Amino acid sequence: MNRLFFPDHKKAILFDMNDTLVDRQQSRELHFTELLRDYTGRWSAPPEFSPEHVYARYMAEQKKRAGKSITLQDKQACLKAALTPYGFPVTDRWMKQFFQEWRKSRARPAALYPHVRDTLRELVKHYMLGIVSNSPRRNVQAQLEKLRLTDVFPPDRVFCSKKGAYRKPQPAMFHHVLSQLKLKPGEAVMVGDSWKNDISGSVKLGIDTVWLQTSAARPGLRRIGKTRVAVIQEFRQLRNLFLPGG
Repeated sequence: MNRLFFPDHKKAILFDMNDTLVDRQQSRELHFTELLRDYTGRWSAPPEFSPEHVYARYMAEQKKRAGKSITLQDKQACLKAALTPYGFPVTDRWMKQFFQEWRKSRARPAALYPHVRDTLRELVKHYMLGIVSNSPRRNVQAQLEKLRLTDVFPPDRVFCSKKGAYRKPQPAMFHHVLSQLKLKPGEAVMVGDSWKNDISGSVKLGIDTVWLQTSAARPGLRRIGKTRVAVIQEFRQLRNLFLPGG
């Protein structure tokens, strides 16, 4: 894809956090398997035991319950079913403790998508970078600190929804961001994975957008009315859109 954006016209690139920079699915799986490996280390595991296979079975059991609200008891039943083939002495007390620890692990560093860190380091040399997220600010800020990205996204460029006030895709959220950064809509580009929250919400204010869609057949352009939307499959393709020589 040819370059679309230049620093003499665009001053800032705004990013969604979860599922744009951070791979939440990989983060959940990584924390699950690490915790399970630690918990089962005291047991005599059969040769075929694999925490990764247990996680896959656990998720498969959850899919069987799709369409209904999943309770803690449901999750425990899914984990028990995933562990049954290995003959571990799984008890309700053990599973309750496991899920408590898994929830706590969310405060640990998340997994970035491939090429996120090096691409951001290149982009920040030419553009102001910011975060626009519907997640609580304390969570976003904690993740940025643990990921060592606060120099790329300083606190005054991290914008999060406020309960009862605004959130994506509401225009007020984007108005607030532009106002704080002293930008006109045409001077910013929003990058995100959600068509509703990141793309259509920005376009309504005249902000150009890049849609990160990993399932796209190829990078290219889509349109909302007369407005074009750049579509990329992976994060490093942003270099082609924003940097000289791609």
